[in-house]
Parts: sequence; C-alpha cells; structure tokens
Amino acid sequence: MKTLVIVDFQKDFASKLGSLYVAGAEYAEINIVDYINKHFSELCEVIFTVDWHTENHCSFEKNGGTWPMHCIQFTEGAGISDSIMKTCIFNNLPVKIFKKGNCDDTEEYGAFQYMWKFDETHKIKACNEANQYIYIDSNDLVVCGIAGDYCVYETLSNLIRHNLRENLNLNIEVLRDGIVSIDGGSKLDDFILENNLQTINKF
Repeated sequence: MKTLVIVDFQKDFASKLGSLYVAGAEYAEINIVDYINKHFSELCEVIFTVDWHTENHCSFEKNGGTWPMHCIQFTEGAGISDSIMKTCIFNNLPVKIFKKGNCDDTEEYGAFQYMWKFDETHKIKACNEANQYIYIDSNDLVVCGIAGDYCVYETLSNLIRHNLRENLNLNIEVLRDGIVSIDGGSKLDDFILENNLQTINKF
C-alpha cells in the first residue's frame, strides 16, 4: 500500500482566481483525481500538505519577501482543491492534513523538515518547523502537487535527505502528470534525473 502526498494543492495556487495561480494547475488537478479513482485500492492514505501563513509571514512582499500574500490561515485561498478532496472522500481514503509555513519568520517550502523512525513500531514521524507532526503509514510514497520548482522540489529534497540520513527505507515515486511548475518543469525534471527518481506519467 502507498501513501499519496499532495503538496500544496490549495486554491490560491490552483485556481485562476487565486493570488498565486500556477498556469496549468487545472490539468494537474484532473490527473490527480484520475489517479486516485484508478488506484485508490493501492493507497492506504492521502497526505495533503498546506501552506498555512499568517499575514505577518516573512515570504510576503509586504514583509520584505518574494511572494504576494497567499494561503492565509482560514481563508478561501488556503483551502484544498474541492475536487481532489471529494475524490478522496468518495473512495473512502483516510486523509491527513499537514501544515507548513506557520512560523512567521521561517520560509518553509518543503513539507517534511524533520523525519525519523518512531519507537519500536518503526512508524515514520514527520515534523514541521512549528514542531507539529504526523505519522506516515507507508514507506512507499507517491508525490505530486504545486509548484514543481518550489514546494514539490523541496519536499522531495527533504524526503531524499532524511531517507539517507535516517535509513527510512522510503520508495519515492513522482506523479509527474499531477505536478505543475512556475518554470514549466525544467528544474524538477533535472532533479528527478539527478536523483534517479521513478516517475508515473501514464495511468
């Protein structure tokens, strides 16, 4: 059984009305829904990572950062894609939501800043900068989301780094058709090749 990790598929990134829309997100959304519908029996859970900023977050232009305001806590823009969430519910898939970017003075592109095996059960525990955590129920991960050159890239980097350091025995696959990038995908594609990651392109 696999864990599907969907990185930051939130309305501010995925909707044309969002404050930081990434072109093509609607097609990645369709592909993720299609993947879940066809492979739900192979999945033990779905983890949604979400940006969860306050208005004082350091990444915002008004605070000296790079980006327009986005994914403010409890706003519509921070909400997860309706169609993907409904697909998980329809297929009776357990869902976990993992927040990041909720420390105002820390930029947190990658979702899993800290990971290790937990006690004698050997479950994998993942923590963010705010010291909040979840348990990941499978060593076999499928990763997708927004944006490929930022949060997906850094989340994959975190997984690879901890996999080596902590001997987590993770098997990481990339659902390439479920990812959209600001740069069109070149940075992520180079990263996939450099790290010899397995991709899922047709399903």
